[in-house]
Amino acid sequence: MQQAEALLLQGKGDRQACVRTLCEYSIDIACILLILGKPDDEVRNHVSDATRYALDWLHAPGSVGGPRVYEVNTEVSEEGVRVTSTHEKPPSRQPSKLPIDGFGKILSLTVAFNDRSYWSELGRFSEGGYRNPDEVAGAEYFGYLRALKAYIRGDESDAKREGLAALVGYEDTSYAKPGVLAFLALVNGDAVAFQKNIEARLVTHRKQYQKTPNDPMGIMCLHCMMLCRLALDRGISVEEGPYLPLRFLPNYPSVAKA
Repeated sequence: MQQAEALLLQGKGDRQACVRTLCEYSIDIACILLILGKPDDEVRNHVSDATRYALDWLHAPGSVGGPRVYEVNTEVSEEGVRVTSTHEKPPSRQPSKLPIDGFGKILSLTVAFNDRSYWSELGRFSEGGYRNPDEVAGAEYFGYLRALKAYIRGDESDAKREGLAALVGYEDTSYAKPGVLAFLALVNGDAVAFQKNIEARLVTHRKQYQKTPNDPMGIMCLHCMMLCRLALDRGISVEEGPYLPLRFLPNYPSVAKA
């Protein structure tokens, strides 16, 4: 983390990689402090750092070039697989784009914890800015991000349309599907369905992070934190629980009254 900060100050290195490191380390540290039962103010300080770096990450230029990529053609027969040709693809001369998972994390952090004045910037961020040819992501994920962006722009009709279209692409076994259902319940103002699907999403979150027990982010379902902040704005009540330390949301009742 110190090395990333030093590179930024010196104007050296891959700026996008540096601010991503600082953003992810900051939220990791916040989660570690939460696990250790440290004072909430210490946790908030690192959450605040993460949200600040998230917005820097949004616009940070990526490196030019990237990894060496090869195109390999094969032939499959009863005898096995045989490579018929191999050639290296020339690296792009354009700066690398923001990864789609990076945009998803920036969106969740900003909407959950940052001032609403920053939301419109994310809501209008071009999809082309995170359509990375070196990444594989389902069309449904792009559609869901479009739905979320439409909602924070205030376009509920478009949010519902994009959300329903994205939902069709998610398998019933997908860990992310309950989150999409919770979002659609939020758009419809259905508090009962929202609570039901948030609970289902927390179950998939727990199962997902049981596979990586050393990941500090397991203590907090960042996506659900974002949805709960939006729900509170809509007048849907939500309560703290495992993986949902809602007291860190700026509009959680106990915080808003302070």
